[in-house]
Amino acid sequence: MKILYVEDEEALLSLIAMEIEAELDCQVIEIPSGNKAIQWLKKNDCSVLKIIISDNKMPDGSGSVLFQYVKENLPHIPFILTTGSSDATEHLEFQGFSTSNPHNSTMIKPFPLEALTNRLKELLNLPNQPASLPYLRISHSRFRKDENPPCDIYLKLSTDKYIKIFNALDEVSQDFLDKYTGKGVDYFYVLQSSFQGFSKYYDEQINIKLSKALSAEEKMDTQLQGFESIQDYIQNIGLDTNVVKTMNIVTQSSIDVMKNNPDLFHLIESMMRKENYLSEHSIMISYVAGALALEMEWVTTSTLQKLACAALLHDISLGNSSLARMSHEKEEEWEKNLNPEDIEKIKKHPIVMAELIKNTSGIDSDVDSIIFNHHEKADGSGYPRNLDHHKIFPLAAFFIVAETFVNSIYDKKPTPKELNQIISEIEKKFTKGNFKKAAEALRKAFNNPFI
Repeated sequence: MKILYVEDEEALLSLIAMEIEAELDCQVIEIPSGNKAIQWLKKNDCSVLKIIISDNKMPDGSGSVLFQYVKENLPHIPFILTTGSSDATEHLEFQGFSTSNPHNSTMIKPFPLEALTNRLKELLNLPNQPASLPYLRISHSRFRKDENPPCDIYLKLSTDKYIKIFNALDEVSQDFLDKYTGKGVDYFYVLQSSFQGFSKYYDEQINIKLSKALSAEEKMDTQLQGFESIQDYIQNIGLDTNVVKTMNIVTQSSIDVMKNNPDLFHLIESMMRKENYLSEHSIMISYVAGALALEMEWVTTSTLQKLACAALLHDISLGNSSLARMSHEKEEEWEKNLNPEDIEKIKKHPIVMAELIKNTSGIDSDVDSIIFNHHEKADGSGYPRNLDHHKIFPLAAFFIVAETFVNSIYDKKPTPKELNQIISEIEKKFTKGNFKKAAEALRKAFNNPFI
């Protein structure tokens, strides 16, 4: 089952497409313009295409251009127009919008994502999600070949239908991983009653692997697996002493990798696999923040642990990579691309995570404060409290500079010359107090004869 979604705002397109797929278990074809959508419709089999969703105002072919093509060639497919104008379909270019297919409809921006998914369920004649299902979601990236998960693994087919695809204690094969990841499956499911045992098994596997003499790349791969384990546990169960133990193992490993690999440039370059922004971004910050701290005379093992722990936890409450990325955009971008619920989630996520940490034993002091402040800015334009450089304590300042740097290089894999330019821009941006020291430490950490 496929849904065609046409939207020129890339962040909005990715975010909503991901949520639709998670909610409806369908494939969403993401296309950035009306003309490109028409090309896709001409070249592909449309027999499995159930719905077309399209923005109206787009630079390369508007929603009206796409609608005219659909009306003439595929009138049986429902067309949902997303628009900021309540009378858009009354214009001449949308003549026949209601009569060509009685299921055609409009969604006035901004709209709650739930309203869109509910409309899609109506059109697809899908039942409402039961209040509670006995399954919990786990990231597919938790799995590695040659492992033997202790419980059955399920695939979600629809809102209330799951099938078993893996038997407990069978060995995970590369063919199994390729079969599902190649189809775009991001999540598997386990029974709620099995989740604790599943998590314990994988936490033990992570501990065993990280205790071995692994290469830096193998350790990074295991750290990413550890991050997924931490994220799944927190989102399904909450933050407690069980997950803190795994977190401390992963953070200590990231500190060891960072300390023992002086070529920081190539270390973080190898980290950018573009597979999961949330996990890669977090581990990279732990490396960079730790490296900046090592340049300061006041660094201690406790300091490195606090920064690494904050890096792992700071965005977990957001739950997905799209929101984590959007959290660094300006508020006007939120208004254009997100529904009110997600905007509120972004604004509150530093507070939510800080409160969780404050009420959990086993986590160093200051970690909650680092996370509470990680979206503040030196000029006072950040959130949630609009603090400036006078009121942001040293560890938080170093974390903010590290995260700014990671966001500047992620997806880019800059050349040494481009890296130099990025660092120069950060030095110009952070010129006061602890931020200036952090920017100076960034320059030292990446100082090499090629820059």
